[in-house]
Amino acid sequence: MAVIQAAHQQSLCLALDAVSTTLSSRLSPLARSDSVMDIYEALTAAVYLMSSASNPLKVSRESRRLSFELGAWVHMGRTQTVEDMVESGFFYLQEDDHVKCFFCDLGLKDWDAGDVPEMEHAKFSPLCFFLKSSRGLEWLRRSSPRPPNYPTSYTRQDHNQLLRILSDELLSEPVDIVCKLGFCDTKVLLCIARKFIRFRQKFTRQELLQEMHKEWDREMASEPEHFIGKFDLAAVLRQFRNSMASVPGPPPGSQRQPLTQQQQLQQQGGSVGNRCRNCNIRDVEIVCLPCGHLSLCLQCSRSVRVCPAIGCDQQVDNFVRAFVS
Repeated sequence: MAVIQAAHQQSLCLALDAVSTTLSSRLSPLARSDSVMDIYEALTAAVYLMSSASNPLKVSRESRRLSFELGAWVHMGRTQTVEDMVESGFFYLQEDDHVKCFFCDLGLKDWDAGDVPEMEHAKFSPLCFFLKSSRGLEWLRRSSPRPPNYPTSYTRQDHNQLLRILSDELLSEPVDIVCKLGFCDTKVLLCIARKFIRFRQKFTRQELLQEMHKEWDREMASEPEHFIGKFDLAAVLRQFRNSMASVPGPPPGSQRQPLTQQQQLQQQGGSVGNRCRNCNIRDVEIVCLPCGHLSLCLQCSRSVRVCPAIGCDQQVDNFVRAFVS
């Protein structure tokens, strides 16, 4: 049974492609997957990139491409092509050869003939979430002149419970009122995502109304239409959340016997090494949330819905991949 419907899979894939073809090439197969973890990664990337970009009007690759075409880039004799710049997240500032990343706001200039845009991006801004999402963590590690276990802070950037919190907020009274006033629910979704990601805070009803009225004023002032209104990410998130709610948990009333000292050591990984607690064959690399146990290998995480750590048996809402040096 599919986690989300085909129409919602298509909507998510189109949203990813609108940001970057490189991003789409990596994450669209995940969006079409039957794996909860795969869809979670693709949907989180779409929401995060569209809601929290430093330059929201340059999120779409078409807007970034237009910045180069309207400028003098093609006449400057640079070896870096417009397409390479766009797919690396850059847009042109219309001044010499200055460019910026739409997401992390990294600015670069003085391009040499041998400079590769995405490599320069990784060199000077290795924590950019756009690079991590479009190229993957392993590529970023290879491309960044940092220690082999770098970076170690991506789990903080991924906001592991982001989708759960946002889906709950979509059911709240402030969001219901704002959507009934005619505001696009996907724009409302990204608005509350931006507030939570940046400040770890939620809107009151009055604050959300004020913020959406600002959005309305920008549209009435004939600012370029933001492309996010074309994709119903709110509907995708709602169905994803409903699918998660339908996953059966542990039998009601089930209890565990008190842990022996040996079992406690096993739960902490003290006597069984780093083996997956489900198959006991492969190494652990997946953290179960919300319990926080590092207890599964990647393969088992595709089917397990209850944390296998001894003494836990808690239903898993989300997963995050951990990289242990």
